[in-house]
Parts: sequence; structure tokens; C-alpha cells
Amino acid sequence: KTAFIVQVFILHWKEPVRSILQPLIETYHKGLHVGDLTRAALAVMTWCYHAFVAGLELPTLERDMAAFIESLTQYKQTVLASRCAMYRQAVLNLMGRAADPRLLKGESYDEDTMLAPQAKANDYPFLVMFHILRLQLAYLFGDQEAALKHADLAEVYIEGARARIADPQYRLYDSLCRLGAYRGAQRGERSSILRRVRANLRLMRNWARHAPENFLHQQLLVEAELARVTGRVDQADALYGQAIGLARKGGFLGDEALAGELAQGYPDDVKAQ
Repeated sequence: KTAFIVQVFILHWKEPVRSILQPLIETYHKGLHVGDLTRAALAVMTWCYHAFVAGLELPTLERDMAAFIESLTQYKQTVLASRCAMYRQAVLNLMGRAADPRLLKGESYDEDTMLAPQAKANDYPFLVMFHILRLQLAYLFGDQEAALKHADLAEVYIEGARARIADPQYRLYDSLCRLGAYRGAQRGERSSILRRVRANLRLMRNWARHAPENFLHQQLLVEAELARVTGRVDQADALYGQAIGLARKGGFLGDEALAGELAQGYPDDVKAQ
């Protein structure tokens, strides 16, 4: 149990996230071996999200998640299976296998029906993950209004993500969606956006100092977007390049693609300003 606590709450602050994946699988098998089904289920649920963050190739990730969900369902770990199903739905959305990729609604998970028990129970860990995923999907698929809405809702439940790798994910997408709204904001709103993003960056810089393999590229991407909206052209260009290079080096395929898209759109954005 001690090893599992370290894997969930500590290792990603010190070690590359990919290095945690195999130990989580080992914890899963050990849990099954000794009959501790809850520990096994928690380990595999944690693996699903860590693997998602780590940027594993989506088709392989989706297949592995589906197999784990089947196993958890077999062992009657229905709540944790539902959370894994939510993560798998996010992967399916990114693969183009959802009618509306902004919603967690499809072959693996249906937010209209499956979220209700957790909402009724005020399950902070579950609800914060739901809103972080909806924030991420809304941002990636260009729904600025929904991204801001779920950023605000995730903040309500953020205690459910404390010390977990989901917290840095929240800070990344919260910052990006707010910076995306900067150009259309009024002066007072712009000041609020900058304060919020700089507060996030204080956390991100601290995390990046301790585990640069996991968090430095995310910090640099937010720094690049901040430089973009504040008119620091040369600095933004350099920061995008650094973020892309570090994401590629760490195997964060999704983050590399995102940084590349933002960098590619940057010259047009400068002209528009």
C-alpha cells in the first residue's frame, strides 16, 4: 500500500511519468494476487490517466484501457471502472471516434447518465477529473466558452486533484484557455487573466524545477502563449521551439502536437494584432 501511495502522490513530482507506468501495473497484479481488489483497481485507474498524460500512442492506449475496464468490471469495481471508461472516452474523442469530441459521450462513457452518481455523492476526485477532461477537450476542439466554463468548474473541485498529476494538467489548460480569451477581453478582464496565468506559472515553475522531464515543456508552452498575447514576439518564438523540443524528447506526443499547432498559428496571430 505504501508503494501505491508513492506512485500516485509522489513519484511524478520527481521521476519521468513514463517510468511510473510499469510499477503501477505491478501494483495492479500484486493486488489481484493477494485479493486486494480495491488496490488493484486504483492502480490500474491511475495507470490509465498517467498513460494518457504521458502521451502514449492513442490506438495502443485505447486498447489497453478497454482491457483494464473489462477486468475491473469483472471484479465488480464499477466506480473505478467508470472512471477508466471516462479516460478511455477522452482517448476515443482524440482519435475521432465520437460524434461530438468536446463531450465525454460515446461508446465508452456517457456523461448524461454515468456522471450522476458521482455528482450526487459530491465525489471531488471524480468530478475534478471530469471537468479537467472536458476543459482539455473543449480547448483542443476550439470551444473557448466551454473551456472557460469547465476551467471554472474544475477549480471548484480542485482539492480532489491535489498532489496528483491532474493538477499540472489543469494549470496547463486553464492557462491556455484563458490566454486564448485574452485578445477579446476588456482591459479589466485582461488584467485578471494575466494574474491568473502568472499564479499558475508560479506553481508550474516549481514543479518543473523538481521534475523537468514532466513539466518543463508545459511551463514553457504557457510562457510562450503569455509572451504572444503581451507582444513579446522574439521571446514567444523561442519559447515555442523549446517547448516543442522538450515535449518531443519526453515522448509527450499530444503536448508536442499542441505546441506545434500553437506555434504554427502564432505568425498569423501577430499579424492580426
